[in-house]
Amino acid sequence: MRSLLCFIACTAILVMPACKKVKQVTQNDVDIAYIQSVTVPSASVDSSMPFPGGGLWVPFPLVALATQHEEKLHGYNIESDKVTFAGLDVLTFRFSQNFNFLDSAQVFLSAANLPEQFIGYINAVPQGQALLDLKTMSGLNIKDYFLKDTVYFRLLWHTNALPPTGTSFEMGTSFRVLAGGV
Repeated sequence: MRSLLCFIACTAILVMPACKKVKQVTQNDVDIAYIQSVTVPSASVDSSMPFPGGGLWVPFPLVALATQHEEKLHGYNIESDKVTFAGLDVLTFRFSQNFNFLDSAQVFLSAANLPEQFIGYINAVPQGQALLDLKTMSGLNIKDYFLKDTVYFRLLWHTNALPPTGTSFEMGTSFRVLAGGV
């Protein structure tokens, strides 16, 4: 009886770490990045008029992003029905020139048949730079959005001046995707 208990204890000690390794192998944690080029629409206001003191909140047209989630996940051997979490870890704007016209920004995400979600922001935009890193709600599970064919970003900017004509920027995003295995 004593040798049976010893055998069971030794087997448990050897098997438990192996189970942990199997779990680690079957868990996927990947970052999927996108870059979307965007042109700031020309202002349809008289630029000779003075800009309001204190600035102005300006909504930006929706920016559509084709997620290509099936193709992206396939590259990591992940099936979309195995995805358990998707969060936005990185959100950047890289402007073609400095963005001194911008004071702060808020970013919202939506998709077909899903409510809009607040996903990122920056307050007190530093002046004289062309790259802007926004804070994201990285713990927010937006899996259902990521698994749509297209997601839409809505930008709301607080601006202190009209952006120069022809201003463009690249919006960089990186989704952290967790997926279970077999």
